[in-house]
Amino acid sequence: MLVNVSRFVAVQRTVRDFLSEHVRKLSDAVKANYAMPESASAGNQYMQALRRTYEAQYSNNGVSWEQVKAALWGVFEHLRLFVVNSKSDEPLDYRRYEREGVGLTAIAVGGLSLSRGLTIEGLTVSYMYRNTAMYDTLMQMGRWFGYRPGYEDLCRVHLAPASIDWYAHIAQASDDLRQQIVRMRRDKLSPRDFGLYVRSHPDSLLITAANKMRSGEEVTVRQNFSGTLTESYRLPQDAGINQANEELIREVWRDGFGGMIPETTDKGWMFRDVPSAQIEEFLNRFQMHASFAAKRSSVVDYLHLIERDHPAVDVVLISVAANGQDESSHTLGFQVRNADSEGDAWRSEGPRREPRR
Repeated sequence: MLVNVSRFVAVQRTVRDFLSEHVRKLSDAVKANYAMPESASAGNQYMQALRRTYEAQYSNNGVSWEQVKAALWGVFEHLRLFVVNSKSDEPLDYRRYEREGVGLTAIAVGGLSLSRGLTIEGLTVSYMYRNTAMYDTLMQMGRWFGYRPGYEDLCRVHLAPASIDWYAHIAQASDDLRQQIVRMRRDKLSPRDFGLYVRSHPDSLLITAANKMRSGEEVTVRQNFSGTLTESYRLPQDAGINQANEELIREVWRDGFGGMIPETTDKGWMFRDVPSAQIEEFLNRFQMHASFAAKRSSVVDYLHLIERDHPAVDVVLISVAANGQDESSHTLGFQVRNADSEGDAWRSEGPRREPRR
């Protein structure tokens, strides 16, 4: 168990003394009652408290109260309290107990030492009242991160409400950053081209100390594409890529973006109420020119942003009827393109040269 309530040594010792007295009372109650029938042990207030905790927290773990009760004395027999700081009298040394052939159940009380790198083996219960205003320091304090699979049902973390909110925000920001890295790798972009960011907190929480930010800068990355035209007007010259893109369009057209019935319009075919997930899948599969990869990621982010209020949107497949349109084969009429000066893309310049699809 970890108890981190203050960085001051005097406070840590006071907390240790309080816990030591409470553990002594629990230990005496367990020693006198662990082998007694439930009808007798239920009259002890400390045994009642232990059973209430078991029923509230651990009753669904496949172990009965009778089994837990029978094993309690073995736990308290090897229970030790440690104050972990620069002035500690006894270090938290697991190897010593391994050499002696006994297990160790430890309650570690501390401050900075518990926040900055000390590994508490088999950590199950964390009680932390300390707080900080920076992402990175909060993450360091979170000694409960990284449990082995299969132990989640045994672990408990006790935090102040403000800390819970801050850790929830950090978890969202970390997940957002991981998703950015996935999209950056998918689009074959560098961090400089993609522009990785860490989501800021709307209140007083800081990402890190100001002297560690270095070249970092604050930018607004939330974009609103409502009522705007975002066009990937540059296309790859690779015939294989363009052929794959045309086949993708035929596929979603035939499938109706998941079963939608298209409406014929002057501009092409409209599919109403297409789920955002279908659109995102199409955008991710469409192989656009590298210069528009970052813009695509922004559009996908925008779809995620509006998905709660607008889980489905309309899609129009634009087609020029006079340029090869064929509804029976699901072929769109192409727009006229010609190569730009860079020689690696086609740009929309009007019908002045031989048309290309």
